[in-house]
Amino acid sequence: LWEALHAARAAHPETLAILDDLRDHADFLRPYDLIERMLTRHEGRRRLLARLGPEAEDGIDALLAQAMTYEGRAVSSLTGFLVWMETDEMEIKRQMDSAGDRIRVMTVHGAKGLEAPVVILPQAGKWNAPAAPAIVIHEGTPFWRGNKDEMPGALATAAETGQAAQLAERDRLLYVAMTRAEKWLIV
Repeated sequence: LWEALHAARAAHPETLAILDDLRDHADFLRPYDLIERMLTRHEGRRRLLARLGPEAEDGIDALLAQAMTYEGRAVSSLTGFLVWMETDEMEIKRQMDSAGDRIRVMTVHGAKGLEAPVVILPQAGKWNAPAAPAIVIHEGTPFWRGNKDEMPGALATAAETGQAAQLAERDRLLYVAMTRAEKWLIV
């Protein structure tokens, strides 16, 4: 991605300038300061709010608070902060504002933990089985998926297990989506 961005430098000069600036400062700025630089100097806060609306404020503030918390617990580095964030179990959720005449379009993942008076699940009855993954993982080793008839028994079993896991995840997400409605669920 980085190479592709550099190759298309003329088409995206502002993006490249921002990323170059952040890379130049990533080694010596604390994570909080780097995020704050992105939010203020490069107008990240304004851009996020323009794109996502005022409710994005909570997420931005939570990210800054996480950076401060991390810096109080460990020797600050951007890599350390990213690893810490990835392994942290914290989730930020806001209850949907039922006041106001707004429609909110969300993914099931984004709606986890939230409720709304009315939830509409479009195309809930129309579902195509997930495509079989091109890669099969067997005992931690990735294998290229061949034809079903040519696949060794252990790989065929691993492929079936992966397919079953996809179906189980689909059912879990359907359950999550259906339980978001406070009053009406329209399917």
